[in-house]
Amino acid sequence: MFKSFPFLLFLVMASPVFSNCSFKSGNYIKELQDPSNVLAVNIKVAKSSKYAQNMIKIMMSDSENIPPKLKKKFIAKITIKYPFGTCNLNGQVRQNGDLKDHIKFDDGNIVRSLDIKLKDGNILSAVKFKLLLPETRNAASEIMATLILKRLGIISPETFSTKVTVNGITAIMLFQEKASKELLERNFRRESAIFEGDEELLWSFRGYTNFELEPIALSRMVNSNWFKKGSSSEAIAIDAFSRLQNSYLNYAQNIDENQGLVIFPDQSNSKFEEFAFVLIAMNGFHAMTPNNRKYYYNAIIGKFEPIYYDGNVKFVALGSIPSGISYLNLIKKQFPNGIDEKFVSSVIDVIISQDIKKDFIKRTNFLSFDASSFFENSAQQMMKNIAILSSDILKLDEKEVLQEQNTSYEKFIKDQKRFGLDQLVFIDLQKKADVYEGTLYNGDKTILSIDETLDLISKNRYKENRALLLGSPNLGSQMQSKEAKIRGISGEFYASKGIHLTVFQNKKEIIIKQTRPDDWAMISGADLMEWTIRFEGIIPNKNTKLNLDQRFNNFGITGCLTIYDTNFDQTKVEVYDGRCEDSLNIISSDGHIEKITIQSAYSDAIDIDFSDINISNIDVKNAKNDCYDVSWGRYLIDNAVLKGCGDKGVSAGEHSYLVINKLKVLAANIGASSKDYSEVRISSAAFDGLTTCIEAKHKKQEFGGASISINNLNCDGKNRIDMHSTFTHVNQ
Repeated sequence: MFKSFPFLLFLVMASPVFSNCSFKSGNYIKELQDPSNVLAVNIKVAKSSKYAQNMIKIMMSDSENIPPKLKKKFIAKITIKYPFGTCNLNGQVRQNGDLKDHIKFDDGNIVRSLDIKLKDGNILSAVKFKLLLPETRNAASEIMATLILKRLGIISPETFSTKVTVNGITAIMLFQEKASKELLERNFRRESAIFEGDEELLWSFRGYTNFELEPIALSRMVNSNWFKKGSSSEAIAIDAFSRLQNSYLNYAQNIDENQGLVIFPDQSNSKFEEFAFVLIAMNGFHAMTPNNRKYYYNAIIGKFEPIYYDGNVKFVALGSIPSGISYLNLIKKQFPNGIDEKFVSSVIDVIISQDIKKDFIKRTNFLSFDASSFFENSAQQMMKNIAILSSDILKLDEKEVLQEQNTSYEKFIKDQKRFGLDQLVFIDLQKKADVYEGTLYNGDKTILSIDETLDLISKNRYKENRALLLGSPNLGSQMQSKEAKIRGISGEFYASKGIHLTVFQNKKEIIIKQTRPDDWAMISGADLMEWTIRFEGIIPNKNTKLNLDQRFNNFGITGCLTIYDTNFDQTKVEVYDGRCEDSLNIISSDGHIEKITIQSAYSDAIDIDFSDINISNIDVKNAKNDCYDVSWGRYLIDNAVLKGCGDKGVSAGEHSYLVINKLKVLAANIGASSKDYSEVRISSAAFDGLTTCIEAKHKKQEFGGASISINNLNCDGKNRIDMHSTFTHVNQ
């Protein structure tokens, strides 16, 4: 029986990372993700006289590029104007760009591109972004390119036009988020290592001319904070860095033959061929040069993915290829396996979509031009380019065979001596307890701390010296798993070596058993129509423990059973005695699951990310943390019974939309929680043995408040709704 009494709403104090807004963000979740609602960005830079002097020094400097030492950081107050209110943020700004086209005179005023890092709050969930002079990115072309690529599943930054005022000087600029955790999650990827071409040696390095040192300029890691999160992050980052560095070394030693545009860190990865195809069709060659490339390492599948940035795209006829590059040689090397006709069709479908046109017009509303005509003309030209490019690829007499070409450490050392550059060269790293043992090219060994190892792969520095790590085959020797083919599911099966697998084809049943507490299994790219998946863990004793200092292992996996990039249809999943961070982790998947059964979970019972899934029934008994946890997706549950949840019965975070028809939670800390731009809608909920019934709050800087509504609620506990979030209920 529903117990009628006044519900106590407890306001949770906002932490310092939350912005001061004139509105409740939980009431404007969708609106805060619409770039057309960013009406103005007003920046007031502290020490404005020094800021102005810095601009003058950049413009008066002798070099054609912007001297790195002049890219000084300044504290700033940043106000964002929306149709429904304003947010006052704290942050820092600095000069952006390599060349001086990022600073100019405009009607007697100096205007420049800026890098922004927010100390609190966000803009469209970005906390690090650029405000660019539109002409440095070909304005509308850049916006159109990012929209096309994102719809094709290629990681692309949030990009749009807006009005920016800096210390009283107003200009129209492009907003573009930087390569960071927020960019990855917005593109439905789990946080992992990000890399880019190292440009330090290319721009007037210590008296060398621009690009003189290109034959010895390799790569570096971008998101250094991720590396420092634990031993699994370290192992993944170093393994991936070694593989990418080998590719850059191959490029650098064969620059003339590689034509300046070819980097394939994975020999069998069609993502890079698809990326190249779209860029060429948009004349985006600038993003293909090695120093401008950015990479995401997908640890779950062990492959790199391209991140689009700075393509300098132009929707004009094919032929604007950089000087000295052969078009025929370019397509031979970029498309060694041809191009998938289905992908070409998907590109055309995206271009002709009315949805992308509407989005484009919204994002360009501050630019002075006919957006509709520009889009139509650009789309038509791109389709012509696609037809020509597709035909030329088909006409190739023979496919190029990708192979390592004359790559050697010896040649690199000779090139380094030829240029007179003094830098340390490491050829191997091995983890020794809490430090790394590094082996130099001359055979000497030295000990590097965690911070020194990070500096080596992110800054190309060791102590005070310029240094780098060349790729080593030994670094990836521990990153091994076994794999198997399962007839009838069309995907792949990967597992730790201790897993025992049994498949009953006639019953469409897969049984997975642990032989060690840290065993894991993953199904990837599968079609699980009417299959039952059962994972049986080891029943723990008092000495059983997880030897992990992070949520995920060296493969980026948190689940005892992980199901990735898979389609469900009347599927059943069971996990018993899961001794992992997540008993069941579903990632980037969709479809219908008939039933999920979890018993005795070491931590979270069910964790689902980046997915669109309907579940008929959930039955969870005993989880030491959350029983059901979702993020970044759309989820529908018909009936869920959750018993013995160590923390939350239901937890929705990071921009989730969750609908539950009938929910029962027995014995938990919190019945249902909605956080960080999430929306939870529950028809009927019965909670018993709880401290808190409902929670809604803003937790992470890159998000805002949340909302939760329940039609019929039976609960004796309290409700905790913070000042950014909303809760509504109707008792029936």
